[in-house]
Amino acid sequence: MRKIEDAGIYCASFDRKIANFYPLAKSRCSGKFSCAMRATMVTTKADLIRHQCTGFFVAPVCHGAPVSHETHNILETLHVSCARAEVRRGFTP
Repeated sequence: MRKIEDAGIYCASFDRKIANFYPLAKSRCSGKFSCAMRATMVTTKADLIRHQCTGFFVAPVCHGAPVSHETHNILETLHVSCARAEVRRGFTP
């Protein structure tokens, strides 16, 4: 994954800490083969519940196009890689 096109947390409201998810995903995942992200890397479980957060996503650029990896379990660890995207889409090089 050379680049992270987008990343975010799905919430009814948000604050500065939640808004830091994209910059964190960009710094942890860009240039890596794979990475693991959790919403609790930027804020607490209590804050996620208070803001009614329901999930999150990271969209790396894989083979020239962004591919969204997402979960609707706010406390889950999301494993992100282009290899996982290829398996999901039935990609064969």
